Amino acid sequence: MVTKYFKKLKKSKKGFTLVEAMCAIMIMAIVFVGILNAVSFSRQMVYTNNSREKASDKAQLVADEMISIATGFDPGETLDSTVTENLKVAIETVLNNAGAEGVEADPQYALIGGVEYCSEDFVDASEFNPDTNSYIQYKLEPVGTSLEEKDNAGIAYKEASQRGWKITIRVYYQSIGGNNRYTAEELVAFAPTNYIN
Repeated sequence: MVTKYFKKLKKSKKGFTLVEAMCAIMIMAIVFVGILNAVSFSRQMVYTNNSREKASDKAQLVADEMISIATGFDPGETLDSTVTENLKVAIETVLNNAGAEGVEADPQYALIGGVEYCSEDFVDASEFNPDTNSYIQYKLEPVGTSLEEKDNAGIAYKEASQRGWKITIRVYYQSIGGNNRYTAEELVAFAPTNYIN
């Protein structure tokens, strides 16, 4: 009985044809390429999200420091270039870890790198060049006035409004892998002035 079974098995010519084998290989190759693309895309997303998170953390760190410095400078009723220049120097002294005379450099800012003041527009992210631009750029704008003339049904009065500085910080980071495409994380903060007229 056992020998009959083996004889029958020996006679059986069943198996894969060449066409079936090629089709199976092609299907496996397509699935494998799809899996590789999914893994690559997910790695790029993780890289981009990590870069964005680090950029956001740096922007917040810089904003906190700028707010603490800017509250000590009166923006005045009009843009005063002397005040903005002094404020810019004070901010850059701390953030660039410059260690000006009598000021101890804060080691946490050593990780930030170059900080650049932009008097006009920020560099567009698509044109960002790490060789010529700083990864962190900021703008300062005075906002508010100390006393504002008002009129209510013929009765004139003066109303005080909060003065301070609008601080806009932009941190550039690579968005996907090492292909030199940059994106920017932007943060806007208000630093109220301590000066009262």
